[in-house]
Amino acid sequence: PPGATAPAALTRKGTIHGAGGDTTTQALGELVHSPLAVTATLTAPETGWQWQLTGTLVRNACAAGYKGFWTRGRGFPSSGFYSALHPRLAGLSEKLAGPVVPPGRCAGTLTPEMARRLGLTDRTAVGAAIIDAHSAVPAAGVVTPGRMVLVMGTSTCHMLLADRHAPVEGIAGVVWDGIVEGR
Repeated sequence: PPGATAPAALTRKGTIHGAGGDTTTQALGELVHSPLAVTATLTAPETGWQWQLTGTLVRNACAAGYKGFWTRGRGFPSSGFYSALHPRLAGLSEKLAGPVVPPGRCAGTLTPEMARRLGLTDRTAVGAAIIDAHSAVPAAGVVTPGRMVLVMGTSTCHMLLADRHAPVEGIAGVVWDGIVEGR
């Protein structure tokens, strides 16, 4: 339900599945209220566009980590984790399977049909997507640790790059490669 946080049994030392911090209403709302969460392969909108352009489902570490609790090395949480968050999320782990790459990394090339429709060659590379607010970090020239970018929009995001994993209680996520590859 809106406003929910992960059950205490799923959190340890201020982390959720090792990602750091508490989940957000936005992330849970998107997962629980998406009709795709219970019927098909779940994708973030930006990943869906990339999938349509390339014909290949490649998830980006930004949406996978900040919205789906993915962590590099562990992947997505178990089905038990998601069903404990909300019964509608049972079986979600299977729907999230597949490769996860950092934003901007080549996710494939245009399908012949998309290339024709767009007037481009089918050798045109398509980069893995990034969440809109998170794209402000490299756009602001922040690509190394030590500077914070704040973005206000449908939510307020305080984003900081680091060169080591340091979960902080109250932070909604710590995702390696989630905004800039290698950070």
